[in-house]
Amino acid sequence: TLVKIMCEGGTKTCAGKARSKGAKELPLHLAASCQVHPSVLADILEAFPEGIDKPCRNGYTAVFYCLSAMDPRPSKNAIQNLHTLIKAKPELVRTGRVLTGVPGGPPIPPEAGRTPLQFCIEHGMDDGVIAALLDADKDCAKDKNSQGNLPLHQALLSTGPATRVAHPDVREIGRVRKILRAYPGAIEQPGQFGWLPLHFALAQGSLGDHPLQCVPSQGEWLKSECVEIDGVGPE
Repeated sequence: TLVKIMCEGGTKTCAGKARSKGAKELPLHLAASCQVHPSVLADILEAFPEGIDKPCRNGYTAVFYCLSAMDPRPSKNAIQNLHTLIKAKPELVRTGRVLTGVPGGPPIPPEAGRTPLQFCIEHGMDDGVIAALLDADKDCAKDKNSQGNLPLHQALLSTGPATRVAHPDVREIGRVRKILRAYPGAIEQPGQFGWLPLHFALAQGSLGDHPLQCVPSQGEWLKSECVEIDGVGPE
């Protein structure tokens, strides 16, 4: 490809050069965002592998560029590019969007930012994308967001009537099942307000359409005492 020709010659000059000094957007960022053919993204990554975990000015790595440009029903190129990026550095599955200001520095803790899985759930993305992230590292289902919610809590919050107007596909219980398979213990973990996943499901009306289909056949956690929240619930 033309991209490969420009990246050849034993130099990283092109593939490692940001589009602008301020924005810090590398060719890899742009390729991931534009959903280029997988071979093009692979050529850029081969020429400058160090770019895989370098953030732009806004803290976006190539993985987040790829995710943020995806449609709810992503193209084959987008899915393949996501797989390529994850394979190059699996740790990025649990790396929060906001990184330190030091190039190549460590990311802030997952709970202080948004991991790729949290980002996908919030935006009602395709279950295939969520499955790809969980397959790469199932422990990403254990990362809490800044509100103290696990991906399971988020998924249940995304199945309420208000959300269905914008994302009708989130009524499917597939993503809840996938998250539970990755982290069965999430069913007993409290989130925002101290609520268990069941509390969120009931409050959002999720169980009205698929009663208990997404709930394991374990009854002990159902006996948990409801938390006193003085009438305050999820917004």
